[in-house]
Amino acid sequence: MRNSIDTYLSISDFSTVYEDQLQKHMKKCNSREKPKPVSVYFAQDINAGLKAATELPEKQVSISTLSKEELEDLIRKLRRASNSIKSVLKDQILSHQALEEALNDPRNGDAAFKHLKQQASLLGNMERLHLLGPDRCFVEFGAGRGKLSHWVDIALHDAKNVHFLLVERETTRFKVDGKHRKNGFERLQVDIQHLCLNKVPVLAQEKLPVVGIGKHVCGAATEQSSEAEELDQEHRSAECSLDGLQGLLTTEERKQIGRLCKLLIDHGRIEYLQQRGYKALLQRYTDFSVSLENVLLTAVPCQSSLSPATA
Repeated sequence: MRNSIDTYLSISDFSTVYEDQLQKHMKKCNSREKPKPVSVYFAQDINAGLKAATELPEKQVSISTLSKEELEDLIRKLRRASNSIKSVLKDQILSHQALEEALNDPRNGDAAFKHLKQQASLLGNMERLHLLGPDRCFVEFGAGRGKLSHWVDIALHDAKNVHFLLVERETTRFKVDGKHRKNGFERLQVDIQHLCLNKVPVLAQEKLPVVGIGKHVCGAATEQSSEAEELDQEHRSAECSLDGLQGLLTTEERKQIGRLCKLLIDHGRIEYLQQRGYKALLQRYTDFSVSLENVLLTAVPCQSSLSPATA
């Protein structure tokens, strides 16, 4: 029998041990936090942007904390800055034969049909830009289930020397993974912010041209993906929280301000990519009734190693 003054320590919801047995227990406890292996392609903050003196301060001011006068001044500046930006977008609503059967499948519900229309147009635009073909590596950022890569794979048929890298922070494996090429698909569990593509073994060894794609990339991840490689993606909405404007602006006015914020951010992304030697464009790739986020950002190098592309 142990001495009554011995101390119990609770390690987790499932483990309670005596204090003098703690070290021994921790060596075999399945509940302990295990160190995550560091991948060869992990590079801390490589896509986080420059750490310059002009960087915005960490502490950001919420719109809800602004006075009415400060808010009105901010809106005036926003409208003045957006006046010089050309905001007329060209329609590039396309489709692709790879999804023809799925699009005509009556078993698909309305939500599935809308996703398929978006994916078909994305593939159609990739084909228009000569991004579909052999001898290249497709990197899907924020891959989730990897459905976009799945349809690209279907579209390529038996194209030779094609690889897919599915980038996702989570470790979840999906049913669709079983339908992928046995040797051509690899999941990379890493935040885009820390992904160094040059160190991914298949790219380091084969030196393949890279085509970056993404349908669910949003917020800061869009910039980080652009840092990592050329991008062909559904452009997600700007992360401008306008909840703080309730009571000061009407619903329609808040929508208008939100669109202006998104316009400025989009314009900044295009300018950044152009400065880096890309031909970058924003176009509507699907109807507004299919997706509220219906703008596609495409960027291909002006001197591309792939087939010549025209916008």
